[in-house]
Amino acid sequence: MESVFQPGAHKDCGCSGNRPWLIDATEACDQTPVTMQRGASNLYFPRFDSALVIPPWSEEVVRRLGYRWSEIESITTAEQREQYIGMMWGQIQEDVGDLTKELFLAFVEDKVAESERSRSGNLRWDEYQQFMVAAGRNFGAGDEFDVRSETPPSEIPHLSQLMRVVSLREIRALKSFTRIESLPGSPPVQVQPLAKSGISWLPAIEVRGEGVFLALDSARLHAWENLPAVVSRTEILTTFSESNVINPDNENMDVTPQLGARYLLLHALSHVLMRQLSLQCGYSSASLREMIYVGSGDREMAGLMIYTSTSDSDGTLGGLQRQGESKRFGEMFVEAIRSNEWCASDPLCIKGLVSKSESSSLACCHSCLLAPETSCQDFNRFLDRAMLVGTPEDRSIGFFSGLLTREVE
Repeated sequence: MESVFQPGAHKDCGCSGNRPWLIDATEACDQTPVTMQRGASNLYFPRFDSALVIPPWSEEVVRRLGYRWSEIESITTAEQREQYIGMMWGQIQEDVGDLTKELFLAFVEDKVAESERSRSGNLRWDEYQQFMVAAGRNFGAGDEFDVRSETPPSEIPHLSQLMRVVSLREIRALKSFTRIESLPGSPPVQVQPLAKSGISWLPAIEVRGEGVFLALDSARLHAWENLPAVVSRTEILTTFSESNVINPDNENMDVTPQLGARYLLLHALSHVLMRQLSLQCGYSSASLREMIYVGSGDREMAGLMIYTSTSDSDGTLGGLQRQGESKRFGEMFVEAIRSNEWCASDPLCIKGLVSKSESSSLACCHSCLLAPETSCQDFNRFLDRAMLVGTPEDRSIGFFSGLLTREVE
């Protein structure tokens, strides 16, 4: 059996096109089979969609009402909602707690308006907006989206927002999966559906946890993005294209994220913070996850959240969000940046030679940026440490290069 893993070992065998996870389902396939170990990590790459449960859906009253809230929210006008609540008051009164009918009507109108403002069709934008307005909100003990604003440390003028995410609830739904290559990957990559035809539900789990959220200063970010050296380095990766990625209908699909200096910066920053936070608060690196918020134009975003979560109904113990306190975070952040000024694999790493075989990354390796693939939303792709600290020849490429020489109080 020594030759079963060699290329072309099964060139005389054709693929049957059988898909065993779909009963009696086959497809036309002209590919040549290859041998893989049964427990290989690249045998199966799940594709998840995840979303935070944010106001108003995170409110305790909304959760207690359940389907009744969906009925109330679906009513078109305020007058009709008032009539419905009047008829159903005897059945829902116990679920609204201490609220009187008048206060509950006001609560409903406020949450309906908030829901309409939040429905942009872009989950990340809706979540980002909630983070941006969270500083002025009052959270109750039963809320599952509890965010506390902190003053960004004075030694890090690059930040505009810093928040402790005291509690969060996330829904993760399995959409499809790929084999051998994750998305985006070396073509062709076949995305495998979970059903023969469209289904109205997806297998999902809910997890509860905590985290730290930050947003970058937009003025500094815009000035940095337009530096010629930054633009030139970014263009190396923005030419990366996977045009042969295929969806279940055998049509080309765009799965490459919105690449640019902003994304590369936030992604690299997320990875160095996950590594430093795992040292500070005791969580293993595989226990932390990232959520990156990047956008431009009318939906400009430049933020990220590092969080941990568990399926336990009590959530986590609070050690991670505690690191978001201004004083703690400032010291941790500067230490994370400075520890990545040099890598054990330099000068090969900073020149991108270590990741030469991976066309979607530049300066990154296991000694600096690479994280467990369960922690990274892009399977350790689209990373460049130079976006944080620059290169030995040009430190201006690094957004945080000023922290390398500044004294911390």
